[in-house]
Amino acid sequence: VMFGIGTQANNTLSGTVYPTDVYGNFITIYKTTTMSSSYLDSGSNGFFFNDNTIPTCSDGWYCPASPLTLTATNEGASGSPIGAVNCGLVNADNLFNNSSIVAGNIGAPGSAGSFAWGLPFFFGRTVFTASSGASTPGGAGPYWAY
Repeated sequence: VMFGIGTQANNTLSGTVYPTDVYGNFITIYKTTTMSSSYLDSGSNGFFFNDNTIPTCSDGWYCPASPLTLTATNEGASGSPIGAVNCGLVNADNLFNNSSIVAGNIGAPGSAGSFAWGLPFFFGRTVFTASSGASTPGGAGPYWAY
């Protein structure tokens, strides 16, 4: 964890800046559904979104018959910029039955109107968080950048 964006040589802003609303929400479009209360959450252990075409296990996690590669589009809270995001999804019960502790590709149904990009979103990415009113090389916060 580093604090500050663009304040030292090791925390130079990279990626695309996605402005959020005052609550940290931005827009995710998954299939044909626009979810304007989407957010990043490193405290959640999976991806949480609604897709009635993916089977769920008895414990509530998604359990597709074979691994899935899903694509969604993230947008800043005002509608721009726009960027595609891929995420994998596997049968959660198969992972749990094999004693997996950390998984980068599990998900479950979530709250209507939101796509919660949990901890797996952060794997392999550098993610920046600018608080409301923060002055940064990417402009004033709040925003997420990755």
